[in-house]
Amino acid sequence: MKIIYFFLLLFACSSFNTKAADVPLILNFPAKTYQASNQIWSITQDQHGIIYAGNKDGLLEFDGANWELHPLPNGQTARAVASDQTGKIYCGSYGEFGFWQRNQLGNLYYTSLSKQLPREDIRKEEFWHILVHREVVYFQSFGVMYQYAGKKVERVPAYFPFMFIKECNGRLLIPAIRAPIYELGAKQKINELKGSDFFANQTITALIADPAGLLVGTSNGGMFRQKGNMFVPWEHPVNPELKRYQLNKAIRLRDGRLALGTILNGVFIVKGAQIQYHLNQNNGLQNNTILSLFEDKKQNLWLGLDKGLDLVALHDPMLYYTDREGEIGAIYTAAIHQKRLFIGSNQGVFHRSWPLIKNERYQLLPGSQGQVWQLAVFNDQLLCGHNEGTFVIDGNQFRRISSVTGGWWFVQPPQKPQYLLQGTYTGLVVFRQDAAGQWQFSHQVEGLKEPLQKLVFQAPNECWAVNPYESIYHLTLDSSYQKITTIDTINTADGLPANSNLDVFVQDEELWIWSRGRQFIYQPKIKKCLPAPLTGETQSKFFRSTAAEVFEIMPQQVRIKKNKQLKSIINTTLATHYNPIVELQKGTYLFCIDNGYALLNQIDALEKNAESTLRIKKIESLNPKNKHKIYRKEGVIYFPAGTHTLRFVFSLDEYTRTTQFRYRLKEEQKEWSGWSRFSEREFSSLSPGRYTLEVQRDLNEQTASCSFVIAPHWYQTSWMYLLYFLGLAGLYALLNRVHHRRLQIQRRKLLLEKERELHQQRIQNRNIQLQNDVLNKSKELASSTFHLIRKNEALLQIKEELIRFKAESGDRTAAKHYQKMLRLVDEHLGNEQDWQVFEDNFNQVHDEFFKKLKSMFPSITPGDLRLAAYLRMNLSSKEIAPLLHLSIRGIENKRYRLRRKLELEGDDNLVEFLMSL
Repeated sequence: MKIIYFFLLLFACSSFNTKAADVPLILNFPAKTYQASNQIWSITQDQHGIIYAGNKDGLLEFDGANWELHPLPNGQTARAVASDQTGKIYCGSYGEFGFWQRNQLGNLYYTSLSKQLPREDIRKEEFWHILVHREVVYFQSFGVMYQYAGKKVERVPAYFPFMFIKECNGRLLIPAIRAPIYELGAKQKINELKGSDFFANQTITALIADPAGLLVGTSNGGMFRQKGNMFVPWEHPVNPELKRYQLNKAIRLRDGRLALGTILNGVFIVKGAQIQYHLNQNNGLQNNTILSLFEDKKQNLWLGLDKGLDLVALHDPMLYYTDREGEIGAIYTAAIHQKRLFIGSNQGVFHRSWPLIKNERYQLLPGSQGQVWQLAVFNDQLLCGHNEGTFVIDGNQFRRISSVTGGWWFVQPPQKPQYLLQGTYTGLVVFRQDAAGQWQFSHQVEGLKEPLQKLVFQAPNECWAVNPYESIYHLTLDSSYQKITTIDTINTADGLPANSNLDVFVQDEELWIWSRGRQFIYQPKIKKCLPAPLTGETQSKFFRSTAAEVFEIMPQQVRIKKNKQLKSIINTTLATHYNPIVELQKGTYLFCIDNGYALLNQIDALEKNAESTLRIKKIESLNPKNKHKIYRKEGVIYFPAGTHTLRFVFSLDEYTRTTQFRYRLKEEQKEWSGWSRFSEREFSSLSPGRYTLEVQRDLNEQTASCSFVIAPHWYQTSWMYLLYFLGLAGLYALLNRVHHRRLQIQRRKLLLEKERELHQQRIQNRNIQLQNDVLNKSKELASSTFHLIRKNEALLQIKEELIRFKAESGDRTAAKHYQKMLRLVDEHLGNEQDWQVFEDNFNQVHDEFFKKLKSMFPSITPGDLRLAAYLRMNLSSKEIAPLLHLSIRGIENKRYRLRRKLELEGDDNLVEFLMSL
């Protein structure tokens, strides 16, 4: 179950004929809260402070934050519960008894003890009472009793029907039904208590150890005290009430008081010879029928009712007075004066004795009817700010000293005790003492005629004034408080969210302004209100006591701090007016609530009572597999592999105050979580490893921790990780080797490729060089051929000129010389050396041309080869003629003969054919 929020139910009267009374804190837990049946038959508490209650639906468990119901095996009613120091919770029901015990994760499981017995022996027995006495546990119905010492269940002989078994002063006493009281002695012997045959016609409901011997409570006859061997009626004011309302349960509290529960009218708390409290349905209980009583370790009294479960905080220093029927109205203020407590409400001034006297009624002060805003003591005089003016209260006298209406707020300026200023409906008024030392109205301060609800001084002549409807004023007054010299206004224009319902508080010389549930700090240099460094959507109002305690007022609680350290938390809802806390005297405070007040007498006692133990109560594994493999070793809980979701439940044996928690999982969270009222936390997606959960409460930052380990899967163990490492290392080495080999192969390929590229480059360069050489040779060949052609053309021209000159001269002697010259010319024209040079150059350019041509055409002659060479060079017939010493026609004839030898068709181009070879 989720957190149960405590609802404080305060009622008006302590008995049928009393209208109102001061009672301790009472917390109600109705059936809808714990989600089970109404009746609470028995209550106990374990060594960790957890409360258990017997209910029709089973065993109820309450740790201060969570309720949990544990049904019995066959759904029986849990009639009786008891606990021992080992943590076992014994339970008795119809035809069944046994015990609950926590496993290593904190979950309760049930062990039946009655299974050791024949079914027929207990089938119709209902076990109403359980007593844990030293190391023996007694289970008892009205007809049978069994004892259990940790191993075997044994039957205790029963010679008569009995009510219950009770330990008193070290003795085990058994009151028989309408018979004497017996003592269970050694070896299970039964001895009658002398004088107890007096109760032969009575139904004994309670046995209480008493200094004189024994107190015996009966159902209809009240209580009796043992005197020697006799029992006499108990002479106490409560005894008639017990007779009238039928005593059902009774226990002695550790502080000596008695708690006496009745069937018809609640419970009486008896202290000494007086009834300290009478608690019933009229003043806080859910029901008047008390079925069970239990005092917990903090001395809180738990009441099992016919309708729900109640807690009475008997040692809480808070007392509550609730005006349920509107006798004194809504309370606004209070003061202590002349040993009387004065209460100011919307109906007037009421008073009673101080210190409080039980059942004393409040009395209305005559003439004070109307709205009372403030009661305050100055110079031993009680002043009353009233709707109709200002009054002095002296005894039963209510004397007016000012007719200015609406006396909201008194304040004495610092360093000027002779003045008393008051905020009213129409501005500031001043009071001064007369010659007799009595406060008297002096004058009204000029300069501001607006309602001023609250005044806060920071200097003798400077104060902050709250207008409840419009804004806050910063007022500067002259030295005699005659007039206001300057007025500075603070409102929404300066950063406030609203202009109405404001409050002011001075802390560390800074002005804090509360508006719309938020705190702001006024910055005078920039004249702006900036948000205070506080968290939360709703922030508290402040009240400071004379002892420097700061009360932070929240919607449903009051947090008390000193030196910025949290001392205590009070769960209560205060009235919504501007000043709901009144300091009556040092350490004593009155809290105004909607229909009454709460009175705190000793703040130090409140702080002491707040001590409690925080622990991690339970851990739930939300993974269904392998839950049986969970174990605890040396305080560490070990969870099996596959666990990834865990829920932790925190508990705090604190039942009277709401507690907030924060947590962190140290291995994953360095910072604490935010404060939350939820007392459980679920963690999911947890990986294998060791963790430490830390939980902290808000009041004293007490920390609880829990260490746990989630085991890894087999494939997540250290050996497997080592194997993984070795495998990865081997794989890495293999891959590295393969990689290096691949790099070597790639390097070799790159080298070969590079060499191939270089070779190709060399070939290419060589080809280019050869091409260049061929080109140069071609150029040289063409040039030499061109020169040869020009030379032969010149020689031919010379020859023609010699022939013509010879014919024209006719001289024989000269003819001989001409003939010699012609012979020389012919020798040069037919010089084979020129051809040889041409052929060498031609072969360098056109390699294998002649060989290829001869091989293809064997019939070709040397002359044909010369013509073919000249044609390959793409020379014309005109250019070839001088080279072959032929005419152009002779060249054409030779070309014709060459075509035939080359077997060319008529359409074939001779030059192209030769150039293609």
